[in-house]
Order: sequence, then C-alpha cells, then structure tokens
Amino acid sequence: MPNRFQDDNDWQEKEGDEEEWKKAHDEWMAQADRENAVTRSPKKNHEPLPWDETAWEVFLQNQDKDGQRVVAYYEKYWSHSDRDRMVEEALALYHVREALRQIHPPARNDSVFQKYLHHEFQRMGVDDPESVSFFDAKENSLYQITAYRLTRDCYFQLKAWTANLREPVRQNKLIENLQHHACAAYTKIAGGHIMGYHLYTIGGNIALCKRGIRHSNRVLDYVMRVKDHGWIDDEKYLYLDEIALEARNALGLHIVDLREQFIAEV
Repeated sequence: MPNRFQDDNDWQEKEGDEEEWKKAHDEWMAQADRENAVTRSPKKNHEPLPWDETAWEVFLQNQDKDGQRVVAYYEKYWSHSDRDRMVEEALALYHVREALRQIHPPARNDSVFQKYLHHEFQRMGVDDPESVSFFDAKENSLYQITAYRLTRDCYFQLKAWTANLREPVRQNKLIENLQHHACAAYTKIAGGHIMGYHLYTIGGNIALCKRGIRHSNRVLDYVMRVKDHGWIDDEKYLYLDEIALEARNALGLHIVDLREQFIAEV
C-alpha cells in the first residue's frame, strides 16, 4: 500500500530537511549546468563521421538512377578513345558533390568541397592548382596505380584479341560481356581515383574499386567460358587468364591499401 500520513503534521518539513533539500538541489543544478555546457556550447571541432565503404555503396546504389543521366549526357557529347574512363571520372566527381551535400550542413558544402580539392591537388604534388585542371592532374597521377595499369592493359589485350575473331563470334553476347566487364574493371579504379583519398571521400574510392574487382572476377569467368566454347587456343587462353588474374590480384591489394589509409585517417 502507498504510504499515508500518520497525522496532519507529517507533511511539514522536519528539522534539517531544508538544509538537505538545498544541498541536493544545488548538486542537481550543478550537474544540469555541466550537461548544458556540453550540449549548448559551440561544437567548433565537431565533425560528422566519415562514410565507410559500406555507407558509400548504399549511397551509390541510391544515386545510380541519377548517375545514369549524367552518363547519358557525357556519352552523347563526348567522342574520345578513352571515353568510358572519362565518363566514369565525371560521374565520380558528381557523386562526391552529392555525398558532401548529405554529409555536411548546407552552409559548409562549398568550403568542404574546396578542402577536398585542395587535399587532392596537394596529394598529387600540384603546388599551383590554377596551372592544371583537376581531371588532367588526376589522369597524370592515375598511372602510378599498379592495379589501374594492369586492368587497363588487360582490357586492351582482350580488345585486340576479339578484333581478330570471326564476325559471328565477335558479335556474340558472351564476347560483348567480356569486353564490358574488362572495361568496367579499369574505369572503376579511375573513378575511385577521382573520389580520392580525403577522409570524407576515400570510402567512395574503396566502394568503386570493390565494384571494379567484381568486374575483374567476371572477366576471369568469361575467359574460361570463351575457352569452353573453343574460340581460343590453349596458349592464348593461358596468357589472357594470367594477365586477368594478375590484374584482379593487384586490384585486391589496392583495396587493402585504401582500407589501411582510411583506418589511419579515422
């Protein structure tokens, strides 16, 4: 049962109650002030948490529809021997802008994007950003990535081989898919390089490279299927399989290196 007053005077303060209440009240107010100081003080050093590769992959999947419009635009107006890489790079920079808008408050969008550009130029050793475009600087440094060189070489080796196939075979869907995945493997690395190595963008770099390694795995699968169809001799098969495997493994090591950089930054 609930406690009941024993007489009409039980509700009145007893001797010493006022001092105990005042002491408890003062302690409570002091604690409240400490909590308010934390919640109300300007968080000058507070920064939102950077996205890891998983968060970036979710973002990229949500952006894929908008991204296709960007791709369609550039594919319509660009005619270049390496257009696929250039389109992937343009799309990557589009994703960076959109991601930074979601990660940071609107008032900071421009400043954060400029910090990203400054970080990337500095990392590439460009002292005067006015002397070279961002895309040109990225392209110049892209070939320093072993995985990019190997996956790109794999694509052009496969492309040269398919050019000598009989037309019915060359137009087979399997051959088209093989070339598509080989191209996507190296262009994803290029897109990741555009996203760069800034704390808030390196997760996107990793996510794109993981997409690239999935394409590399498909290349290995399709090369085997080409062999099963009898469209390639043993010697050529072993050669193409070897360079495709070497490219895939190099990309795997590149992803490990990027993850270590991300952990070090966080």
